[in-house]
Amino acid sequence: MPKRPTTPPEPQQPAPLARWAIHKAAHRLLLVGEVEAADESQAIAKAAEQLGLPATKLIATRRR
Repeated sequence: MPKRPTTPPEPQQPAPLARWAIHKAAHRLLLVGEVEAADESQAIAKAAEQLGLPATKLIATRRR
């Protein structure tokens, strides 16, 4: 029995980057912006670079 011709698999597209809300940890939690990144640590690093704030003072929460 001959094999059926198969179509080549379509190349998988990378998953879209998640949106992260960036907060500054202070007396109150202050929303300072949003970034797109693959995970929480990348989101904090990206926000620290863009905003000029220390990464140790930032908290990232995933937006839905």
